[in-house]
Amino acid sequence: MKYSTLLCIAMVAGASVFGGCKPKTEGAAASTDSSKMKAQSPAERGRYLVTIASCNDCHTPLKMGPKGPEPDMSRMLFRAS
Repeated sequence: MKYSTLLCIAMVAGASVFGGCKPKTEGAAASTDSSKMKAQSPAERGRYLVTIASCNDCHTPLKMGPKGPEPDMSRMLFRAS
């Protein structure tokens, strides 16, 4: 369990570090693009990556609801082995 949790954290951290890298462009276009980009904290960037990577699909347990199994959001991103 600890190994899979650490692996998930490492993957999100690595993606946040390397996902933000992009080649530099020349001239005024570079300053225009960078001024439009929203500054994100590491927590916001991690939340974004977890959302687009659909980590909740496998790392959130299910509970029985009135219409059948549904994600238990009180234990979001919790993985018990």
